[in-house]
Amino acid sequence: MIPWGNAAQLLKTTIQSLALESADPLYAADFQAVYADQAREGVHPGVQCELVLEITSSTDVMTGERRVFDPAANGGQGDLSSAMHGMREFTLNVQAKSYDLTYSAWAIAYLERIRTRIWRSSTLEALIAADIAPFDTGPINKVDGKVDGHALSVANLDIRMRLSFSDTPQIGLGWIEKIELTSHIKKPDGTEYPVPPNVTALPIP
Repeated sequence: MIPWGNAAQLLKTTIQSLALESADPLYAADFQAVYADQAREGVHPGVQCELVLEITSSTDVMTGERRVFDPAANGGQGDLSSAMHGMREFTLNVQAKSYDLTYSAWAIAYLERIRTRIWRSSTLEALIAADIAPFDTGPINKVDGKVDGHALSVANLDIRMRLSFSDTPQIGLGWIEKIELTSHIKKPDGTEYPVPPNVTALPIP
């Protein structure tokens, strides 16, 4: 199936690592990116920054069937399996929420790091190894507000990616690999069928 669970975990750790500077006080702290549509604890206003991820859309780019014949299956009788393969284009929305309104901790600063560093060779290699490939990033949109009376710097960034998948194979399809025809086909009771379908030994003019 589409490996959303594995992909989500990899995307979370990747985005989290891209957002921070090594000199950032949060770098060595217990800083965790979270998914908006997953169970999670509330964030106390004392927390400096929060990254919230959400997959906001998924589009079918390609879906096709791939059939594989295993001649060794079923004691040498062979077996055919079929699996659906394809690609999905999805949008990962990254929202940064910062309670620290200094220039270096603006929400836009975290997202700008992510948008820049997503194109590093090391980042792309790690994502591609999991069949994920980013291909476009959108603008960073500022959506500041207040939470419990505390000023909050908030910004959104859309990252568009593609993900390949393979569905669970369907087995036991009973596909016939080869049919051998003889000139005399018999009925279940042992008597031969008439002509046709049996062919005669007479030469064809």
